[in-house]
Amino acid sequence: MIAAATLAAMASAALGECIKALSVKMMEKLAGKATERITQRWNEAKIDWGTAFWGYLDQARRRNEKMKTLLYRNEPRLLYEFYEFVDLALDKKITHSRHVQDVLDAHGNNLIVTGMGGIGKTVMLKHFFLDCILEYETTGRVPVLVELRGLNDKPKDKVDVLDFIYEKMKEFHFRMEREYFDYSMEQGCYLILLDAFDELKEDLRATVTAQIQAMANQYSDNCFILTSRPAYGEFSFVGWSNFTELESKPLSKEQALSLVDKIETPYYDEAKKEGFYKELEGKLYQQYESFTSCPLLLTIMFLVYNSTSSLPTQLIDFYEQAFSVLYHEHDGDKAGNFKRELRCKELGLMQFKDMFAHFCFKSYMNKAYEFKQADLLNYLKDSKAKLGFGGTWDASDYMQDLLGAVCLLVKDGPVYRFIHRSFQEYFAACYMKTLPDEAQKKVFASLLLYPSTNLLRILLSLQPGRTYQNWLYPFYCAFRDDLEKKPGPWGYNYEYTYTCYMISGLHEKNIKKWSMLRSACNDMPGLQQSRIIISRYVNEWIAEYETNQKPIDDKDFLASL
Repeated sequence: MIAAATLAAMASAALGECIKALSVKMMEKLAGKATERITQRWNEAKIDWGTAFWGYLDQARRRNEKMKTLLYRNEPRLLYEFYEFVDLALDKKITHSRHVQDVLDAHGNNLIVTGMGGIGKTVMLKHFFLDCILEYETTGRVPVLVELRGLNDKPKDKVDVLDFIYEKMKEFHFRMEREYFDYSMEQGCYLILLDAFDELKEDLRATVTAQIQAMANQYSDNCFILTSRPAYGEFSFVGWSNFTELESKPLSKEQALSLVDKIETPYYDEAKKEGFYKELEGKLYQQYESFTSCPLLLTIMFLVYNSTSSLPTQLIDFYEQAFSVLYHEHDGDKAGNFKRELRCKELGLMQFKDMFAHFCFKSYMNKAYEFKQADLLNYLKDSKAKLGFGGTWDASDYMQDLLGAVCLLVKDGPVYRFIHRSFQEYFAACYMKTLPDEAQKKVFASLLLYPSTNLLRILLSLQPGRTYQNWLYPFYCAFRDDLEKKPGPWGYNYEYTYTCYMISGLHEKNIKKWSMLRSACNDMPGLQQSRIIISRYVNEWIAEYETNQKPIDDKDFLASL
């Protein structure tokens, strides 16, 4: 098998010849269809169509064929040295993205590709750009890749997507007057790649939507591919009737293994790479699938393994190790390590972690899982003040460290989100662990109202005794008291003991008292036949319990946490 680095070098070398050939092909296409007026004016201006395309493609290729990554931060690497081709899905129809023309043939000329942060949408568009050139005989189009967030700097009444595309091409030495560019659009010369629609300001989205749809209709012989995070709320692609929406699928086990196999051993130890590969080939992929199926998170897992030569058996230990690996500045003499400058240099590891934990807890309690910049900065200011951290750094510095140095947040346009939701839950639990018992009880009383119980499970591992004391036991007592008033048809002992069975099932390592009750529950005569009915009774009571609970609305109490 040819190494990824060798294939990348071969592709890079071939791009130059493909650019020349594609430029000639475009020149012949335009010249063959040019009207007498267009040809005369072109000759008068002494502009060579082929040269116009060649200059642009050569410069744009240099921009898109290399990039820095979490693994290789010191210098940009050829994209095909590390990129793993992903699958795209429309309902149950799966299309491989190895060649952009295959995707267009399968789903049409106008596409929207959606996927969560870290799945690799931007890198996929860079691949489409390069593949369009390499496969010029099949595609027959000039690729243009633009980042839509560049429109955010323009006033709403000055936004013009086609002007923006043309100006971006000119930045890469595209020497063609606007009149002739419009003519080339009419002739269907382009594959237009529009990155990160979701990064547009909210007040620009309607305008840009209308312009892209109009452009796709007016210049229908071109191809358009737009990427975005999944739509939600008022942000929707339902009205894009002339576009087909595809989902970027998570990595399969085979794709995850292929991505790891491409890691450059001059940068990372060969033995550790092989060890991680074997772990992934075994049970690791299934055990941590939400991590191992995401290219960005899989990379973090490898960094942890590279640092520790092992992976923790408990997920909570993984979060600790991942945080430590991402935070620490590595020794530049060690292969594969990179040097990162923290803005908050006055914070040590534990202080940085405490700050992050408080931010996670407060945002979790407010059911905030993604943030606009102003809201994020307010959370961070509150955390700094609450923890009493001094220093010259401010909330903006800490935000930049979370994004660029420690990589625990990702930015999707105007929205900031956690690199993975479970990081918020784990570090929220870390902060909650520091609260006194009475505060914990008050917080626990409202946690059942939250959409995820992962935080409760994490707390059962971090502080099993206090979690039973401050949440499970009060919950059990409330249920038992209710049954004493309204006994069920199978007797008091069955119901409250079965409740213990359900509750203790949340914790993998039950303390002795609750394990005994669980065993007693299993041994009771007739319980197997009654379990479904009892379970329904218990679930109905829990639903009623949740309905009667109220979120914490004591602002002074919340502010004190």
